[in-house]
Amino acid sequence: MKIKKLYFVLFALLLVFPSSRLQAQSIFKSKRGTLSGDATYLGYSFTAHTKAVEVSLDYETSEIILVLSPKALHTGIDSIDQLLKHSDYLWALRGNLNLGSINTTTHAPQNFQMTGVLELPKNQKLNVKGTGRLEHIGGGEEMACELAFYFDLDLGSLGIFPSAGPSEVENLVKVQFFETVLKKVN
Repeated sequence: MKIKKLYFVLFALLLVFPSSRLQAQSIFKSKRGTLSGDATYLGYSFTAHTKAVEVSLDYETSEIILVLSPKALHTGIDSIDQLLKHSDYLWALRGNLNLGSINTTTHAPQNFQMTGVLELPKNQKLNVKGTGRLEHIGGGEEMACELAFYFDLDLGSLGIFPSAGPSEVENLVKVQFFETVLKKVN
């Protein structure tokens, strides 16, 4: 009798909550987004980069979420890499590409203005604005588009100030994000 009730409950749940596969088709997910940030600190220029950004992109609304552990960033500068390696938090960017929807069929290149909020430790939140481009990749079986966007991040708004430096440029990080977007499955 208990097994019949279990089957009935499972069947009822399937009716109430249709296959998650149907819902998942409107969301693109990846754990291999590429991000780099160019910065100058105390007069030294460096680039921090990773290919381990978790991406969630809603094809219907063009809303995007990027999640990054600073541990995944690499600069090639031992002292900075050690600081990043010992970080115990995540950064999340929740934004919108302002495209309406993501077209994964043949289309002309689309330029857009990205807006979002960067969520940092200690409940810090920064508004982010940038520019981007969605470009169709022809002839691919699964790959549909190359997505790229760029924004500047002011370290001063994070409370990070170089102890010495000639200009405000030293507080600016130029961030670039790239991802190959797969075709939407209907």
